[in-house]
Amino acid sequence: MNGESFKQPQKNELARGDEIIIENLASHLENPVRQIINQLKSRIDRGEYQIIIGDDASGRLPTLVLHKILSSIYKSRGFPKLQTRFIAGTHGNPWYKDFLQRKKKERIREYIKNLKTFLDKGALPGRILIVSEFIEKGGGLNPLATLLNEARIEYDIATVGIASRTVQQELEKQWGHKIIPGEITTSSYIHNMNKYTGVMKDNPNLHARKLRLGDKSYSGPGNEVEEIIFDEDTSLRVSETRKHLGELAKRLADEYSQQKPPSE
Repeated sequence: MNGESFKQPQKNELARGDEIIIENLASHLENPVRQIINQLKSRIDRGEYQIIIGDDASGRLPTLVLHKILSSIYKSRGFPKLQTRFIAGTHGNPWYKDFLQRKKKERIREYIKNLKTFLDKGALPGRILIVSEFIEKGGGLNPLATLLNEARIEYDIATVGIASRTVQQELEKQWGHKIIPGEITTSSYIHNMNKYTGVMKDNPNLHARKLRLGDKSYSGPGNEVEEIIFDEDTSLRVSETRKHLGELAKRLADEYSQQKPPSE
């Protein structure tokens, strides 16, 4: 059966364990996202970003938060509407990762042609904000960053977490663009949260897909831990997650709006 999560019967309440995880998601994102928007303040205040690209699937959650924050700021200042899109980052085991990178790169190249057409129509030079949940070595973002450079599109990369300042400096040198981390950390709390994003990667496809009956995730050193990620609570988990993240975004946007306005 290939029915999708949003067509399944919904319960009115989540298990307390799910409620705690969703609350923790918002809590773990709050300070890193605050740090990111404060570091990007000059660009945000000038409305420089025309497009946000979320690194799906784990990057979907911080992308949704940043989209809501920037959209609120842009609307209050009369800036053009912000576009937000998602591209699934490349991942996989070493045996087929090179193949996935090649296939993904071909598809990203075609996608970027359309992005450039959109950006070139703007009244101001277009800039993209890439959003990721965690950068360990940068391999998942490398095809996108490399091809944006090839197309001569300006961008910055915002990531909730990055493994070290050394990694940040090395990638900034490699890609020639700024990386804005919310925190330095060795792991990510929001990684592998398919049950709460409602999507999963479908390599080598360009975009993540909605969860389906029978979808599972695997974790552990040898991927030996199996977990069913689609069940009757999936739709409610996703809606409750988005509700909490929406509340977080509103709180941070209000906080940002109380800062001193940009100088004329």
